[in-house]
Amino acid sequence: MKQKIICTALPNGVINKGSSSTYKASLALSLQVEDVNTTLQNVPDMLHWAEKIKTGKFIVYINGKATDAIVTSPEVDNQLWNNLFSPTVKVKSFVQEDYSQRPIVSYPVKHIVNFVKNIVEDMGKKFAEDLPDSNYYTDNQVFTAISDYSLKPYPQRGPNMTHVAGMRGEKITMNEIITNKHIEERLDAILRKNKTIPFNQNPSPTLDFAQLKNFHGLYNHKEVQSFHPLQKPDFEFHEILSVIAAYPQLLRKLGLVFDVEFAMPTNMIAITPNIRIAFTDVDFSSQTTVSCPPTAYQATKVGFYTKPDSESLIDKGHLKLNTSAFTVFQLDTDGAGLKLCQMIDNLQLRKAKHIFYAVDNF
Repeated sequence: MKQKIICTALPNGVINKGSSSTYKASLALSLQVEDVNTTLQNVPDMLHWAEKIKTGKFIVYINGKATDAIVTSPEVDNQLWNNLFSPTVKVKSFVQEDYSQRPIVSYPVKHIVNFVKNIVEDMGKKFAEDLPDSNYYTDNQVFTAISDYSLKPYPQRGPNMTHVAGMRGEKITMNEIITNKHIEERLDAILRKNKTIPFNQNPSPTLDFAQLKNFHGLYNHKEVQSFHPLQKPDFEFHEILSVIAAYPQLLRKLGLVFDVEFAMPTNMIAITPNIRIAFTDVDFSSQTTVSCPPTAYQATKVGFYTKPDSESLIDKGHLKLNTSAFTVFQLDTDGAGLKLCQMIDNLQLRKAKHIFYAVDNF
């Protein structure tokens, strides 16, 4: 059995007091157990994790230079850990799930918003006193482009009928009036090949709205043939850790996140300054690897932040909204887009039925 603990340092601000500054950071601890298939009672270090880490001391390394840290987060709650991680909890080898072959389903929100906004503005100008009829939508390529259906040219009637079925005296079928574009097949082919559809600066309503519908599962919904009652889940150790990872305050009470404060060492010169946080005075009974990777940071007079990549949308801990990538516009994008698609689809199908009964039953 092997154990691995990953210590991730997260810059978290600065406190200025006169001429001195106190820097804040958080330490996130990831626990992993490998080469094992047992219960927690046979993994004593993890069974008593809260008790063990509670006695630990923390050291901050700035560009490799150590400085003492003061823990400011709430005291670790041993009882809470024991309540969640009982001796009978299953422990299986930690395996990093491989999602590399899974397609990433998304849709271009910006294009959907602009499309809806533009048609609403246009309709407001053209129909200020009355609402448009159905032909306004079904005869307009702007709207029919987002429909899953397309209408074929009207079949001819009477003695000059050139339609093949009509010439043979056969009834015209609905499929000869309206056709399904099967856009989902095009999407599926792209996702199988590339695993994702990257954002395109140029809008393509047909593909954009198809992505929206695919995102909400409208192309792959299946009828439920039988019902199987859900079984009460039997969570494994790593699964429990994964679930509680979404609750920062709970992580602090369990000894999986610690807030620390420290003084920045002087004369720190580095091309890319970095921070690491490690712990000491914790003894383990099993083979344990502790990894403390460095985190690049940027410090200003008023802040202490994780340094973003050059092309990141994050700046000093915040999303950069004042760029062309985002639009400050309040709209239920999903609801408006899906309702518009469904309305156009219904109008296309209704028109096809009108043509069918008018032509085939003349």
